[in-house]
Amino acid sequence: MVPEEWLHMTTQIVGFADEISSTEVEQMIHETRLRFAALAPVAVQLGRLWFHSEAVMLGIHPPQDLDPVREAIRDAVAESVRVHQLADEPEWTPHVSVAYSHGDGPAEPVLDALAARPEPRALRVHEVHLVEQVRVGRLYPWDVRTALTVGRFPARRRTLESLQPPLWGVSRQTRDRGGRSLLWVYERDAEPRGPSSICAQAEGAHAKGSR
Repeated sequence: MVPEEWLHMTTQIVGFADEISSTEVEQMIHETRLRFAALAPVAVQLGRLWFHSEAVMLGIHPPQDLDPVREAIRDAVAESVRVHQLADEPEWTPHVSVAYSHGDGPAEPVLDALAARPEPRALRVHEVHLVEQVRVGRLYPWDVRTALTVGRFPARRRTLESLQPPLWGVSRQTRDRGGRSLLWVYERDAEPRGPSSICAQAEGAHAKGSR
């Protein structure tokens, strides 16, 4: 299981941190901020249950409503970063992984345990984080580089300590390489309770009683 303070939605992997200069990072942040100013926070539903051979996930509905946020990031990356990984995952299915498999076994116990489907919950995405992530064993410690607000509101600037999230399968580009990677992600909470990865993480405000 993924501890709730580390639940997040990977939005866009940028590339390896040692291949992206600090000037490019600053320009990417600037270009993303400009594009986010033309958008508004996005209201969706979280809760559609998905099963995968390596994970249990919660899907977003309607998934296409978050496309403008990701497209703004991808446009900013293409404009600013010379060596990136935009072509690796041109399509995107937004989701939050809640559990990962780390061994072989039957799927039936997992399917039976989740026979009662969760009720969808309202999710409002209002902030996206650029994070820097490195793989350590099955874990991915990460640091937040910046947090950008979706819409014309001042972004909170905050620094989080490097922590060790349990998401050992989240970024394919780190499986065969020990270097740190940059990603944009949505994080679960508005408060700095846990880590981000260097991917783009998007932050959402959840309805009372839901995660």
